[in-house]
Amino acid sequence: TQLVKDSAWDRKPSELIRYVWRKDGFASYKAGYKKKTLLTKAFTFEAETLSMNFCTSARGSIYVRVLDEYSNPIEGYSSCELFGDTTNRIVDFDKPFGELQGKKIRLEFTMSDAELFALRFS
Repeated sequence: TQLVKDSAWDRKPSELIRYVWRKDGFASYKAGYKKKTLLTKAFTFEAETLSMNFCTSARGSIYVRVLDEYSNPIEGYSSCELFGDTTNRIVDFDKPFGELQGKKIRLEFTMSDAELFALRFS
């Protein structure tokens, strides 16, 4: 907020407010600095990659793990630390994500000072 003196219209001080509207970010799951975990319901998919629309602070992060339908971790499907501000970040795993097509999985997101807006399977 910045105070602008001597407005051209009424010669009274006025206030200038700047709003930022994030592209593709109307709703989100938000975690503060204290870590939070988001766990999806079990689902199946047909895709080769998983990408995310998210943003973090400079100190924030997101980790993604793929679990089986009973919430047991699947070996080779834990991401590295994800951070930044992006609308289309492909999540890399040690094993190809496409190998899980047709199997029931759950996704677990561990987040700190971050917002998750959307997921995309392609």
